[in-house]
Amino acid sequence: MYGLIAMNGPAFFYETAPWKGETFNELKSMFNNSSINEYLIKGLFAVGSNLLKIYEKWNEDDELYKLSLDNLLKTFAYDETNTEYRTVMQKVIRREIKKRFGNVQVQAKRRSDGFYIQPGAPYLLQDATESIVDRLRTDQRFFAKINKARERMSR
Repeated sequence: MYGLIAMNGPAFFYETAPWKGETFNELKSMFNNSSINEYLIKGLFAVGSNLLKIYEKWNEDDELYKLSLDNLLKTFAYDETNTEYRTVMQKVIRREIKKRFGNVQVQAKRRSDGFYIQPGAPYLLQDATESIVDRLRTDQRFFAKINKARERMSR
């Protein structure tokens, strides 16, 4: 996400393994469908992020599957559609950051050595990671609960 916002990097899909479902739902909820473009990009994001699951359930003759796959391929095959997907995704993430953290800088400012985002500007992943690490360090019950879950997953 940082690369998308700070360096005009590529937009992305979020491969949704079962344990990533909540994160996928949160990312998808950032699209508020305020425009037809945002609504369409949300659909592309949802399908692109779950393509393997969809493929397992649909057969190749399914027209909806063919249309979805065709739209995904077009999204990255053409500069215009790729730019549109990236632009809408940037707008959605920037809007979410401003909603959560107020009017902070979320667009890159150019410096002579490349793109730059003001130090201390809040970003979703970095802030979430920092708060989890802080809680793990300070809350022994939370730490024990996480370790217990980790042990269950490793069995």
